[in-house]
Amino acid sequence: METDHDESDNCDVPVDTTLGVSSDNFDESGERKRKKVGRKAHWIQEHKKYLRNTGQSYVTYTSSKVRRARQVQPPCSNSCRLRCFEKFTPEQRQALFRKYWDLGDIEQQRLYIAQNLDRVLPKYDRRTPDSKRFLNTAHFFDKDDGTKERVCQAFFLNTLDITQKMVRTIQGRMENSAECTFKDSRGGHQKKRLVSSASLPLSTV
Repeated sequence: METDHDESDNCDVPVDTTLGVSSDNFDESGERKRKKVGRKAHWIQEHKKYLRNTGQSYVTYTSSKVRRARQVQPPCSNSCRLRCFEKFTPEQRQALFRKYWDLGDIEQQRLYIAQNLDRVLPKYDRRTPDSKRFLNTAHFFDKDDGTKERVCQAFFLNTLDITQKMVRTIQGRMENSAECTFKDSRGGHQKKRLVSSASLPLSTV
């Protein structure tokens, strides 16, 4: 009895067992290539880090919060005893701001801050051995002629648009170790750059 099927339906058709497997997944020797997992995520994280370290606006990697771009903040008030606002023009402050953020590296930025801090030794140090108080610190900025000009803390922080916490972290490292490092230790274990605190100048009052 004839059937409605064509004779070709009864032919043995070879089955392609590689169906759905792209040849792009194998190298020339036939070995399966290893997937480069997380490359895109790593690039995004590094890009956000670059934006943060150069003072640009960015979105945080974990909480997706938008961080504003850094910019020069208003100088200290007219009541400042150092009269910092008279020592630097807006253009000079902008140049200092750009010099700091153009470093683009947290280690170099911390080193920049440390080089512009001067520990002030009082005539009588009344701190107890277990005291957590820091020594008084003087803040400085470079003038166009290469000299350093002392400024108040508010003027220093506002010119660079950084927080007091940043400065206190550096103060702590300078005081608590004979050799302090400003390396960003998050996520890495590379060789640290050491700066001897003994090489930093001291002032007396």
